[in-house]
Amino acid sequence: TLKKDAQGNYIVKTSHTLNKVPFFIYDPKQRNTYTWKTGSLYDSAGLAHIAATFLDILGYEAPADYLPSLLKISSNC
Repeated sequence: TLKKDAQGNYIVKTSHTLNKVPFFIYDPKQRNTYTWKTGSLYDSAGLAHIAATFLDILGYEAPADYLPSLLKISSNC
């Protein structure tokens, strides 16, 4: 249930999980090969890296102020 404050406004939930979050790539035609990047930068990878990873999968370059993509993508075409 959603909680409300004394004035009846909904309280925004801002808590975050420390649990691992699954990440799936659905590529039924296997057009690409995906491998995880490695190194100390990626040892503490988290949800903040996902935006750049999605852009990478879609073939776009992430803005410079984004955290880097988690994947190396090689085309099989």
